[in-house]
Amino acid sequence: MGSKVEIAYSGGKLVGVILGCVVFVIVGIFLVVIIQDFVALLVGIVVLVFFGGCAVVATVKFFKNLHQPALVIDRLGISGPMLLMPIPWKNITGLEKIQIHGQDMLIVKISNPLEYIEQIERPLFRKPLELTLSSYGSPVSLSAVTLKCSQTELEDLMFEWWEKCSGL
Repeated sequence: MGSKVEIAYSGGKLVGVILGCVVFVIVGIFLVVIIQDFVALLVGIVVLVFFGGCAVVATVKFFKNLHQPALVIDRLGISGPMLLMPIPWKNITGLEKIQIHGQDMLIVKISNPLEYIEQIERPLFRKPLELTLSSYGSPVSLSAVTLKCSQTELEDLMFEWWEKCSGL
């Protein structure tokens, strides 16, 4: 294990996420414009807002962050654009593998979850963190969906570094 690990975004995976979001946006437009039903209208609007927002975020990551590490793991902790702020190892109390709707995730348990959330200035970013905290016990989760590594590789690296650095 070196002095740090940098995991980059995967351009191919980001393009896949963007294309998937575009498909759902098209479905949302279909629901809003073509189907003349109130429920379809509501569902269509929700689909448009959610997946349209996801497409925008993924596109920004693709063009802005593609050539820099998405996640940096070193003796200080974890950081990078994938996280809203750096998290030192001393604040990480555990790691838990979970699956949400078939998607593998790594929950990073932290000692100060409410303080972490309070430091986020934008309410748009705070609300999902609050929901993640109430559902999974931590506002921080990691997934390899857009990374140049597999979920297993990400989990192995995180567990290895946490065991090495959590006592520092």
